[in-house]
Amino acid sequence: MSDNRARRDGAAARLSDLSGAVALVTGASSGIGYEIAVQLGAVGAAVLVGYNRDAAGAEKAADVINQGGGRAVAAQVDITSVESSREFVRRAVAEFERLDIACCHTGITSWGKFLDYTEEAFDAVVDTNLTGTYFLAQAAARRMVEQGSGGRIIVTSSVTGVQAVEYLSAYGMTKGGLQMLARKYP
Repeated sequence: MSDNRARRDGAAARLSDLSGAVALVTGASSGIGYEIAVQLGAVGAAVLVGYNRDAAGAEKAADVINQGGGRAVAAQVDITSVESSREFVRRAVAEFERLDIACCHTGITSWGKFLDYTEEAFDAVVDTNLTGTYFLAQAAARRMVEQGSGGRIIVTSSVTGVQAVEYLSAYGMTKGGLQMLARKYP
């Protein structure tokens, strides 16, 4: 057994049994989002594996889940589009008949000096990290309320939301905003 597989199996054993639950994960084609999707699948959740550009990475995550006996489908979502985010939630319900867990993980980091930071760079970070996550979480929450069974929304932030990091002012603002969203709502 590989070290990665042993770590994955150990982490999965510590999670609750999510058999019958349905999850969606944005940013799941690589890194932390990929592992979140795989771990959710390993403990029984059906997973809609979200990607924006890296279809192959998302398909790989879905394959790992399916080969482990779970259920997963990869689907494209442009988190900067409110309609695409809403459609991603609808796709989870169309594929798996409900939605119980929404992992809003998509994010971009954009370094730059405050005095030199461009409007285009600012808009890209805000649209992805804050606006997109906000409206995907909203669409998921609406669906969970409509189902009448509740659910969980997990928002990924960063230490930069509470601790300033040079050249990450716009990124830190978005992550601080996400922390406020997670603390205050619904």
